[in-house]
Amino acid sequence: MSVRKSDDPDNIELIICTERGSLESMSKLLVYSLREFGGRFRNTPIYSYQPRKRFKISRKTLKFFEKYQVEYIDLDLNKAFDYYPLANKPLVCRHREENTNSEILVFLDSDVFFLNEPSEFIDFQNADVVLRPVDRKGIGTLGKDDANSDYWDQMYKLLNVKVQRKVTSTIDNNSILEYYNTGHIITKTANGLFNAWLSNFIVLMKNGLRPLKEGNYFVEQSTFSATVSQLELKVKLLGKYYNSPIHRQINTTNIDYHIDNFDKLVTVHYHKIFKLNIGKNPLHEHLIKCENGKIINQQLDRFGVIQKNVVARSLFHKIKKGINGILNNPNEKQKEGKTLC
Repeated sequence: MSVRKSDDPDNIELIICTERGSLESMSKLLVYSLREFGGRFRNTPIYSYQPRKRFKISRKTLKFFEKYQVEYIDLDLNKAFDYYPLANKPLVCRHREENTNSEILVFLDSDVFFLNEPSEFIDFQNADVVLRPVDRKGIGTLGKDDANSDYWDQMYKLLNVKVQRKVTSTIDNNSILEYYNTGHIITKTANGLFNAWLSNFIVLMKNGLRPLKEGNYFVEQSTFSATVSQLELKVKLLGKYYNSPIHRQINTTNIDYHIDNFDKLVTVHYHKIFKLNIGKNPLHEHLIKCENGKIINQQLDRFGVIQKNVVARSLFHKIKKGINGILNNPNEKQKEGKTLC
């Protein structure tokens, strides 16, 4: 039996979540970009989970996954927290951790695309996990006088976190307690990080501990970060060309994360930028600065990541449904006509 080294591109698996709706478009772009620009990693196995039964993906997406060799996993993993979609993350990650033979697991948010080979996915440099701090402080804490300090203090106590380590947020340049963006998680499987993350997440949810003013939002991300601290894992920080929110460049006060060469960008994390700019591509001017970015500009529209007028599209489908009902059942013509008006 041959033993694969942890720095072998063939000894890694990618995990994503895809559910019905905009995630389908995003996942398609992510998969396409890895297969197109991933270099040595272009054939990396991708496992796409659908952890909530009521969000079935389309046949078109299934065919796309088949074409691009994506393993589709339809398991009802998120039952207890079905109301909270971000709970999907620790649930699918733990499942993959328990069912993989690979030494390295990478979880990616679907709102990510590749522009170059992700060589740092296997470059641990004696670390246990490779991560990027959050862009902004958000629910993170500066320390004891911070409004969010009670939440972190209680979480650390609940999870028996012994050490307090700090990172610097990549956009607003704040020194905060260890708080990482879970849009990119690169970990050695042997760490058992994902199992511990899910266990801790369940503890927080059951105890009703929530961030100030945010409700459930970011519970999974803050719990992940506390789990890294709890396990005292050695962290290597991702380079600035990974998990990069290039649409926030103008707001970047942390000079260590300012993008000065767009040709070196590896992965871009665009968050909700297209939902906030219906029918527009706010990344266009950034992406035309690199050759692969020009191709991505075209694919954004092809895969439907650039959203059209949502209200108009919804109205169109309602009208179409009503017309089809009239054609299929002439006796209902008068009633359907009133509905359409």
